[in-house]
Amino acid sequence: CRDMRAHDNDALLYAQKLAHSKQAHLVVVYTIWNYEWLGGTQRFYDWVIPSLKEVEATLRAHNIPLIVHVEHRRTSTYTYMETLSDVGAVVVDQIPLSFMSRWKSAFQKKYPTTPLYEVDAHNVVPVWEASSKQEFAAHTFRRKLHEKIALFVDDYSTLHKQAAPLHYAPVDWQAIETNLVCRKDVSGVGSYMPGEQAAHAQLKDFFKHKLSSYEESRNAIDKDGQSNLSPYISHGNISRRRIVIELCKHLKPHQHPSQTIREIISADHNGSNGARGSAASFIEECVVRAEVAENFCFYNPDYATYEGFPSWAKETLTKARNDKREYLYTRAAFEGATTHDDIWNAAQMQMVTSGKMHGYLRMYWAKKILEWSPSPEEAMKTAVYLNDTYELDGRDSNGYVGCAWSIGGVHDRPWFGRPVFGAIRFMARSGVEKRGKIDTYIRTWLSDKHTSHD
Repeated sequence: CRDMRAHDNDALLYAQKLAHSKQAHLVVVYTIWNYEWLGGTQRFYDWVIPSLKEVEATLRAHNIPLIVHVEHRRTSTYTYMETLSDVGAVVVDQIPLSFMSRWKSAFQKKYPTTPLYEVDAHNVVPVWEASSKQEFAAHTFRRKLHEKIALFVDDYSTLHKQAAPLHYAPVDWQAIETNLVCRKDVSGVGSYMPGEQAAHAQLKDFFKHKLSSYEESRNAIDKDGQSNLSPYISHGNISRRRIVIELCKHLKPHQHPSQTIREIISADHNGSNGARGSAASFIEECVVRAEVAENFCFYNPDYATYEGFPSWAKETLTKARNDKREYLYTRAAFEGATTHDDIWNAAQMQMVTSGKMHGYLRMYWAKKILEWSPSPEEAMKTAVYLNDTYELDGRDSNGYVGCAWSIGGVHDRPWFGRPVFGAIRFMARSGVEKRGKIDTYIRTWLSDKHTSHD
């Protein structure tokens, strides 16, 4: 599963309802793949394990055991299933990444008589409800989501205490952490505290200090104007539905969230300023853009590669394939932030150091990887590798689509042609320099690195 929270979890709530209907016990299982899965690093597990410890404590208070199964092989195996007797049904999180499709197919082949249910506990509008097909532009998806979102902002039901505790030993976290196989050289960061409680604290802080100015501050590179919720959403420490409900309560405490979200959407259409304008901007970034990314990954198995780009983008990039590159860098040079561009290097070091690059710079960062790589295929591989390795919200649909938008025109349209990019949208350094005190940003993240301007 990816949604690491015990509260506000539709998959868990459905599983409990199903267990109750069958007069059966509910057991929660989380699998750790004990190898370098999708770029798994110490940084990744330093978020996952504390999150799971918090989940375990909450579940145990509800007499629900958590089993953390460590899988030692790369194949889709289910050895933990054989340790459980009389499994009546399995409920899984909706995860739009390709490994989950393979897992479901292999599970159903191995256990054809065991019912398998998939619940979208991650999105406000379940991915298959938002659209029945891949949407090729954000505006077509936005219209569909806006029509349905008010139907999905009722509050969650309550997780109930299971009647009798099951006699499962507590998770041996020490053994798991000692024997964990991952990239130890990418260590954890102290920038953000993981877990469900920390996620709610972050949300409250955003509402109190940043929401009113979000519209004007979120793209300012020299300001901390973003919500900083993306790692929590990515790991499922908090649901986007809960975020939307709390946003609506914050704006209109005595009004049902369904009416408030309609007003926020109307503000978006009418270009309102102030708090309502910022709320509309936040819904656009936190919900619309994130859930169109889920749509892309759910319906397009090539979401993380060049093959997933739209036809027009592949055609234009093919025509520009042999264009002369003024600079060419290896993956190691990108990873080490040793390019000629100090803004790019600073953005890379912010990600490496803090686990989170400024959202506006993520676009510039990926587009320059395209500009300085020998091919668009190599550019996409490099961007995905760096994103999955260093970002706290890596290995996520938002990250894959962010790279694919920047490099391959996903959810974008053709622009004016230029060398290397073809008709892919270009971003210049001069545009970034208008987004705040860029020299301060460079000094903050490069420290003693010395690089020249473009």
